Amino acid sequence: MIPNHLVNQWITKAFQRYLEDTERQIYLTRILSVLTQSDQLWSEDSPLYDEALQQTLSQFCLDFNTSNLDVQAYGEWSQLVQSFNRDLQQQLRCLQATQDENRLEREDFSSRKDSMKVVSSLTMQIYEWVKSDIKGELRATHLANYPAANCQTLIERRLPPEQSWEEIAADLGLSVPVISGFYQQECLPRLRRCAMSKNALARPKAC
Repeated sequence: MIPNHLVNQWITKAFQRYLEDTERQIYLTRILSVLTQSDQLWSEDSPLYDEALQQTLSQFCLDFNTSNLDVQAYGEWSQLVQSFNRDLQQQLRCLQATQDENRLEREDFSSRKDSMKVVSSLTMQIYEWVKSDIKGELRATHLANYPAANCQTLIERRLPPEQSWEEIAADLGLSVPVISGFYQQECLPRLRRCAMSKNALARPKAC
């Protein structure tokens, strides 16, 4: 086992060398070799740990070779281990968060696909009509002074799997009666005309 005072000497000499100095790289290699074999190196039983370790090592080398390391935080062995372990933990948490986010996105996409499978062909045609809004009429028809509360948005959000009026009203910052009233007056007539044009009169749920 290499004594700490010797590693401290390597760290001091490494920081004293110019960036282009080959001895600086030699000291860096020695330091990392001791670090990765040290029982002081933080570890966790995680399938992402090895990836986090490699990324942290790569970032450490990059910072070391561009003088971005804080001498106060890495200037001696105990400080270096503590700072590296902190960086390693942060990197692992970041990878885990990204993995969780990707998993949730896949589950949400799968759920939305399953939901779309059960809707009728007429609803699918209406959905395509709403999304395309070829003439721009649906988006242009909105509550006075509230362009976000337009027919395109409201009809789309009320198609299966429909969202509640409470949720829609909360998102738009308006009351349920105002939103549902506008839907009854402006959106439903357009929905019925769309359904009739496809030779299938439907009566969409109003509220």
